[in-house]
Amino acid sequence: MPERIHRRRPEPRDNNPDIIMERGMVIGRYHAGQSYSQISREMGLSRNTVKAWVRRYEEEGHVRTRPRPGRPRVTTPQQDAAIYATSVRTPFKTAITLTR
Repeated sequence: MPERIHRRRPEPRDNNPDIIMERGMVIGRYHAGQSYSQISREMGLSRNTVKAWVRRYEEEGHVRTRPRPGRPRVTTPQQDAAIYATSVRTPFKTAITLTR
């Protein structure tokens, strides 16, 4: 089995460059004079989504998603790697016994 490498957490989907570009296209179409409904039909988005992206751009100057609260990580990347290595060596142990 290939060894797993701990990588940096991927960027959230909403701040993915492709998503940001799509939101930028919505803003560009709006500033070019298209209506919310027209943009929504042509781009396959809901009218409310189009309105929200335009409003966020006008209020905040960007179309990135705001950070959301969440539980902070409990383990470090080094601890994750150690847990993974132990689980590979002893695949039938439970998560609780691996963390002890």
